[in-house]
Amino acid sequence: MTKAGFVSLIGRPNAGKSTLMNSLLGEKIAMVSQKANATRKRSNAIVMHDNAQIIFIDTPGLHEKEKMLNQFMLDEALKAMGDCDLIVYLAPITDSTEPYEKFLKRNNGKIKHIIVLSKIDQV
Repeated sequence: MTKAGFVSLIGRPNAGKSTLMNSLLGEKIAMVSQKANATRKRSNAIVMHDNAQIIFIDTPGLHEKEKMLNQFMLDEALKAMGDCDLIVYLAPITDSTEPYEKFLKRNNGKIKHIIVLSKIDQV
């Protein structure tokens, strides 16, 4: 019997979500940039292990909605949060807790999540 699960990579823009997905896949599939908002829409990647598969969903960063494109990107991330079995929340180690607190309000305890501290090489 094959088992499958969906895992959404969530965090603020430029938190390292696409870098983590590339690392998990062992290939450079997702675009990575030093500039924020490189990921414009969510993308899926499947990782197989024995008779199980994990579908990782790379998402645009969670940010305040200002322009129409930003609203679209935020909607993509929020949809991915609602369509998964687990959320991996990426938080750069240099960030304050404010972005995480906003995430907690949006998630409202609906989906279980794991916090991953990213960019630890910068400390």
